[in-house]
Amino acid sequence: MNVLLLAVSDWAGMGSLLCQSLCKVGVNAKIHTTKRGKYKHPSVSINRNQALDFSKKCHVIQYMHSVKHPLNINLKNKKVVVFHGGGKFRFDYKNICKIFNPIVDCSIIQTYDLFGLGAKNEIWLLPPIDNDKIKPIYETKGNRIIVGHYPSSALGKGSDNVNKIINNIRGKVPDFEYRYSSERVSWDKQIKRMSQVDIYIERMSLKNWKNSVSYRTGVWGITALEAAALGKVVVTNFYGKKIYRKQYGEYALQVADSEKQMEKLLIKLLSLPKKELMILKQNTRKWVEEKHSLESIGNRLRGIYERL
Repeated sequence: MNVLLLAVSDWAGMGSLLCQSLCKVGVNAKIHTTKRGKYKHPSVSINRNQALDFSKKCHVIQYMHSVKHPLNINLKNKKVVVFHGGGKFRFDYKNICKIFNPIVDCSIIQTYDLFGLGAKNEIWLLPPIDNDKIKPIYETKGNRIIVGHYPSSALGKGSDNVNKIINNIRGKVPDFEYRYSSERVSWDKQIKRMSQVDIYIERMSLKNWKNSVSYRTGVWGITALEAAALGKVVVTNFYGKKIYRKQYGEYALQVADSEKQMEKLLIKLLSLPKKELMILKQNTRKWVEEKHSLESIGNRLRGIYERL
């Protein structure tokens, strides 16, 4: 099977990761990206001429990130897929569905909150992680537990809520260090600073993000998986727990869907002996290896294509 993924800007390196996932399970997959994302995620893009030549023998064309790629490809006799995940679809789903629904065979949805917005033949597929590229770093320096929160969007990640909760629990738990920055850095720098904490807070409820449909059904993103791959205890919110268990099994994230729940959860985690915290870290890494490896998600994606 030959598959070409097309991305204008490959947000979070998702297209590149999916391409690698497919290659891991025996699919001849390639990706063409018009421009590299500003966070400089690892990329495996082929150039324009290579993409045009490869497209002639492709069985599947997959558009990434809800964007119709400018490359002029003949879609006749090909299966066509679109990947929806992120703010572009979240804020403009009506217009995007008008563009893609007439041409696609199915729509892959990355986050649970984007279901039911009108995309054609929706299928849920969560992100893969390159566990060879992101190695676990379980130990941190010093005696205090280190908590980190480095949002790509302070508004989107509910950082005001996170910071308020951190202030509320001081004095209720053993002394800990909190590291927070809303500075947007390259992927390499983000991985490095996450690697230096014990507990990573990925996001809090989006209830104050009134322009987004996702405040109804908060979800975790790829940063949560990256932190988990680093062997961190990951605290986040996740309203799609039931459907995740049904399709993927149990998860190792520490989930809190309200400020009150997160405050209680952080008090519990920060009161644990370091040995018990280490077990949680190891279990988190093991979960990513089992449920969200390149091979695991690659098999799921290949299965989607085969059923078209």
